[in-house]
Amino acid sequence: MTPRLLFCTLLAISTAGCTVVEETSSSPYGRIGIAVPEPEVALEQWQAPEQVGNYRLQGTLHTSHSELRLFRYVDPARPTENIEMAIYPLPGGWEDLAPMRVVDGHFPQPREAEMVRLIRHSQADVREELHASEAHPDLLYPIAISEFHALRSDYPLGSLLMLTADLPVFIRLRLETNDPDLNARIPAMRDMLLAFRAGLVRHGGS
Repeated sequence: MTPRLLFCTLLAISTAGCTVVEETSSSPYGRIGIAVPEPEVALEQWQAPEQVGNYRLQGTLHTSHSELRLFRYVDPARPTENIEMAIYPLPGGWEDLAPMRVVDGHFPQPREAEMVRLIRHSQADVREELHASEAHPDLLYPIAISEFHALRSDYPLGSLLMLTADLPVFIRLRLETNDPDLNARIPAMRDMLLAFRAGLVRHGGS
């Protein structure tokens, strides 16, 4: 099975699990066919830190029809790089799942989306060179990591994707860069993800 087909298969399984609850001994809902209500999270009222390490907040994007809020950061020393932080709610009922299941169950979707985006941007084939999940003592949920490289010889282009959760939201980091050694950037990006989470001012003070 190809990686892209695997992503789509996992995504289909994940999507189906978001809307209908099957009756099992571990289900908190009890009856087949009960739709789980989506959580109400006022993302437009959340504030991100103005600066995380060397990275300064350049702008934010949130539309009234989107359950997604984006924050773009720039390091003046690396003006060609693009760092995007995103927050969006966990699906209804997922707060009761085990932390690893939450992150690993959702990560195929942003991985597939990032691969498609990078293919379109680079106009080249893309290879995923790393796919990992790690625990961190400061987080209840693990951090999932993927590293992608566009297979072109004229201009190096790659992206690093990180995902974790902190109820009631997923927190996602995406770095796009022409730095060929993305693996060496993982510790700094992990620190940025943690600093962003710590500096996030949540609606209602929660």
